Amino acid sequence: EIKELQRKFGLSTIYVTHDQEEAMAISDRIIVMKDGHVEQTGKPLEIYDTPRTRFVADFIGAANILAGTQQGSSASGAPIVKIGDAMLECAPGSQLLPSDASGQHLVAVRTVYPQISREAPARPNQWTASVGRRVLLGDIVNYTVAWPGGELRLHTFPSELFEEGETVQLHIPAHRAIPVRAD
Repeated sequence: EIKELQRKFGLSTIYVTHDQEEAMAISDRIIVMKDGHVEQTGKPLEIYDTPRTRFVADFIGAANILAGTQQGSSASGAPIVKIGDAMLECAPGSQLLPSDASGQHLVAVRTVYPQISREAPARPNQWTASVGRRVLLGDIVNYTVAWPGGELRLHTFPSELFEEGETVQLHIPAHRAIPVRAD
């Protein structure tokens, strides 16, 4: 209703909420705050797709926060981070942010962006993985997969279901691996 009133009367409004879905649905711009300080400002999809901090990645939507060490750069100049036994190429044009207290760099990967399949051509950011858990929620399926980087959560549509224990190919598109600052 608020969005409808804004359009009907041409109003600019400031709306304060802790409900992320509501903020994403009715906002043209969002300001994410933590402890009275601005963490990030931007359009809803910009904040969702490219969070700058671990807090924003966790607060807006669901994300895997992966920790690792820098292992150089790809041919395109994108940082490569070693996470467990996996080498993860990050988004082109991105830069790793200062490491956390343990010397680890953090990378956010939204749970909706990793892809799993039974067969896939070899490509960067692809690994053999194993489905550890599957929870069917109707329109969405939540998976936990074991991959060389540890455990990863992902949400998919139920158009193709994978069984617990099944071996799959996991792909994380590089442009969806976003370096974030530790809190």
